[in-house]
Amino acid sequence: MGERWTRSLAISIGVISMWWAPVSAAQPLPPNVGPLVHFVAGLVRSCQNAAYSLWSNNDYSGYRQRQSPPVSVHYSAGLLHARPEIPAELPAPLRAEFAVSIDSATELLRLSALAFKDLAGYVAARDFEGDQYRKGDELNAKLVEWGQKCFAVAKDLRAEHRKTAQFILQNFDILDPMVRRMGEDWMSTLPLADELAKGARADLGRIGALVDQLTALDEQRKHEIGEVTGEGPWPSRFYTIELDRALVSMRRFLRDARTQPVLRDMQMADRPRTVFDFNQDLIDLEMSEAFFYALQ
Repeated sequence: MGERWTRSLAISIGVISMWWAPVSAAQPLPPNVGPLVHFVAGLVRSCQNAAYSLWSNNDYSGYRQRQSPPVSVHYSAGLLHARPEIPAELPAPLRAEFAVSIDSATELLRLSALAFKDLAGYVAARDFEGDQYRKGDELNAKLVEWGQKCFAVAKDLRAEHRKTAQFILQNFDILDPMVRRMGEDWMSTLPLADELAKGARADLGRIGALVDQLTALDEQRKHEIGEVTGEGPWPSRFYTIELDRALVSMRRFLRDARTQPVLRDMQMADRPRTVFDFNQDLIDLEMSEAFFYALQ
C-alpha cells in the first residue's frame, strides 16, 4: 500500500494539468502576473472572511434572541480595487475564468457590504420594534446566501491561482535553482490539497501517508537552506512557515481524529475555516503566493 501511495505521489509531482495549449519553453516571465495573483490572493482572503462571518459563523439569530451582539464582517468593500490586467501570456480559458471569478467576487463583496450596513443601521435604530424583524430577517437571508456564494467563488479563485503557478512552472524560464526547486516542492504538496478537497469522502490513510512524506521533505529542505548563505527570505518562508503550518495542523488533526469522531467530521466539512479548508488555502494559495514572491 505504501509503495502505491509513493508511486502515486511521484506521478503527481511530475504531471501538470494539460488542459491549456502549451507555449514554447524558456520564455521570460510575464510582467503582469505578479500584480494579478497578489490581487487575487487578497480577494480570496476577503471572500473567505465574508463567507465565515455572513454564513458559517452568522450570529443573527442569536442577536434576535438577545444572546449575542449583531453579526460582524471582517472585510471592507472600500478596500476593493479595480481588476488588474490579466496577462495575455496566460491561456485563454484561464484568462476567461479569472475575469468571471474576479468580477463575481467583487460584486458579492460590494453587495454584502451594503446589505450589512443596512442591517447595522436597522438594528441601531431599533427598527425591528416596528416590523417584528421582518426587514432584518430578509437582509440576513441575503447575507447568508451571499456568504455561501463568496465561499464558492473563493474556491474558484484559489484554483485559478494554483493553475497560474502550474502554468508558470511548466512554460517559463526560472533561472534561480532554489526558486525552481521551491516550485517543484510546492507541486509535490498538491496531491494533499486534492485529497483534502474531497471533504468527508477523503481517505485519511492516504492523507497520513502524504503528510509523512511531505514532513520528511520539509525537514530535508530546511536543513539544506540552513547551509546556504545569502539565501533570500521567500524559500525559507515557504518551508519554515507555510509548509510547516500545514503539516503541523494536519498531524494534529490526524491524531485527534482517531479518538474524536465529532471533531473529525466538523473539520472535514466543506465550510470556511475548517482544518481541511485552512490547509487547502495554505497549499493552493499561500504557498503559491510565496513562490510568486520569490520570482520577483
